[in-house]
Amino acid sequence: MKTGLRILAGITAAVAVLGAGLALYPRKDGQGDGKKDPATRSLVPRPGESVRADWPAEDVFSKAFWRHPSADDRIVDAVRVESAGDDGVSRWAWFIKVHPSAALLQDLRDPLRFGLIPTGSPKPQLPADISAPAWFRITGGEVLQHPVQGMTLRYHADGNLLYVSDHGRGFSKAYGQ
Repeated sequence: MKTGLRILAGITAAVAVLGAGLALYPRKDGQGDGKKDPATRSLVPRPGESVRADWPAEDVFSKAFWRHPSADDRIVDAVRVESAGDDGVSRWAWFIKVHPSAALLQDLRDPLRFGLIPTGSPKPQLPADISAPAWFRITGGEVLQHPVQGMTLRYHADGNLLYVSDHGRGFSKAYGQ
């Protein structure tokens, strides 16, 4: 019995060390260059706020689309910026550049899934204190936008590239935190 617990503890420790080690090394799989674009830090903090812009690309994707990327979704770049104060996140914005899978593209085009509708003249998508990163394309392509919220999608069929952004106000910390 004790031997089995020791083996299990050893395996758990090895997995934890391996996971921590992998998190320290930059990715070599073509998903961004690992450098933080200075423009992504342009969410200007208000007094008493701080800015966080160090989200892993897969986490930005998951938070944006409410699912993990599939094997056919190839993230090129992704960044999320949050401005937070004592009461929690007060403002946020994210930008994603991805070669989408057919399933992701189909879901984004379905107005019942994300509420995006085709538009020829998108409304301005970013507040003055947020700048898109240099790699984010804000012109051309098929444009879908949420009629009330800020989510905007630009799909460029040539190259199968999708540029999606959104921004909004934050949320408070949970009671007791």
